[in-house]
Amino acid sequence: FSSRRRHTRYISVTGVQTCDLPIYAPRLFEDSEFLRARASLAGRNFESHFVLSAPQANIDAIEGALARAGAAHQWLPVPYPFHSAWIDPLREAFIDACPGQRVAMPALPVVCCAAGGALGEVTNDYFWRVAREPMYFMPAVAGLEAAGAHDYLDLSPSGTLAGFLRYLKAPGSASRVRAALSPFGRGDMETLDAALAALR
Repeated sequence: FSSRRRHTRYISVTGVQTCDLPIYAPRLFEDSEFLRARASLAGRNFESHFVLSAPQANIDAIEGALARAGAAHQWLPVPYPFHSAWIDPLREAFIDACPGQRVAMPALPVVCCAAGGALGEVTNDYFWRVAREPMYFMPAVAGLEAAGAHDYLDLSPSGTLAGFLRYLKAPGSASRVRAALSPFGRGDMETLDAALAALR
């Protein structure tokens, strides 16, 4: 999908495939100087699934490199280049628009994907870092799993993170995963009620 801002697109890479058989290739982006020179890593969801952000001018070259590597990929309809250097010019205006008062830490622990783990404090530039830094979903979940079993409830519209969590749970983990909403938008309240009931 093309974004509404023509100079940037996101691409979701779901691994490497040849002859329709998945090949484990977790370091496709890190090991490719070609890709690293033309895109930013916007997030890593599990070992062989990551998201890139790149200027429009680089898209054809990136797509060609992914095709040569046999990497299945999909364009994401995201209008702004979050989690990449392409939003750096907005930093000052973004921080100025955020509330000036310090945000207190909540009573419950907070795990932040921008930090890749537990959040120690909410700094003045915290919300900027959430928008700017890559989403380290994989290490954030690994930290939770290392601490023991958890109940995960995906509140996103599509339930995508619940799918990712099934790849990330520790072997033999007693953690439970539920999606609160349906990607088809049908029976959402029933889906949410069922997810909550299952986790009680």
